[in-house]
Amino acid sequence: MSVSAYVDEAVERLRRLSPERQREVMDFASYLLDLETRESERATQEVLDDPELMEDLRLSEEDMAAGRIVSWEEMRDAFEG
Repeated sequence: MSVSAYVDEAVERLRRLSPERQREVMDFASYLLDLETRESERATQEVLDDPELMEDLRLSEEDMAAGRIVSWEEMRDAFEG
């Protein structure tokens, strides 16, 4: 099922609920969004706290600025032989 179909089905089901249940669903959806945000922030902080990874990122930015890059197609072709 496509994302659009899931959204359409969710909206239809939400419309059939009582106003009280609609509020409960919206509260739960807010909770899930907050949880997702916290997980994303935690993952970002893990990257920021890893000195080796941060150095790799800095070096990568230098490589890009100096033109030392290849396209993903070139990488794919090199590994597929």
